[in-house]
Amino acid sequence: MHLVRSSSLLVINIAIYFALVLNSTCDDEKLYTPMEKMLLKKFYSEIKQDLTLEIMHENKYLIRYLRAQNHDIEKAEAMLHRTIEWRNETKMDNILQEDWSSWIRKYPISLNIRDFEGRPTMSTVIGRIDFRKHVLNGKKDELDRYILYCYERSLYNIHHVSKLSGKEFVDGYLLLNLFGYTPQRHACLACMPSWVKLIQNYERHYPQSVTRIIMINSNLSFSFY
Repeated sequence: MHLVRSSSLLVINIAIYFALVLNSTCDDEKLYTPMEKMLLKKFYSEIKQDLTLEIMHENKYLIRYLRAQNHDIEKAEAMLHRTIEWRNETKMDNILQEDWSSWIRKYPISLNIRDFEGRPTMSTVIGRIDFRKHVLNGKKDELDRYILYCYERSLYNIHHVSKLSGKEFVDGYLLLNLFGYTPQRHACLACMPSWVKLIQNYERHYPQSVTRIIMINSNLSFSFY
């Protein structure tokens, strides 16, 4: 594999990470196996008293934690408990009610795309987001929280689409438009903590919710062969 621009190495590695890890929720896992159905019943019976959101009681939510922990109920329960604690500490249950209008105008997201099976897709022009500018202007925390807002909307959209369509979708697609991406604005050293937090929050609190990332308008920084 040859990377054309070494200055974007970390961001490229992040893209490769998502391409590999997110694809762990494969197409043939859309439905639950007999073993998973059995494990889901046991998992739910042990943790249902601690669940704080309505969607947490759904199989499509719980199965993500089981799959993320290779179907180990004890580890999945610990992981979900950490998510619940994190949501309380960061007031995540209120994030969709917070005013994100100025951020949405600058960096809109779309949740209206579906594939031929009806699977939900979130899309955004990530190349528009000037990570460096926001970090230098002291808005890193606000940017990080807006990304969490996007995560949360995408998560609820999966459950919403499943309910409306009558189909069980555990995950969705992520369509990233890289138009406007530059190493200076997106891969600077000051930007890296936001990228790291982006990955950590997905892994820890939104596991297995994206099955595939599709990138368009990728420039040479993301070209490898």
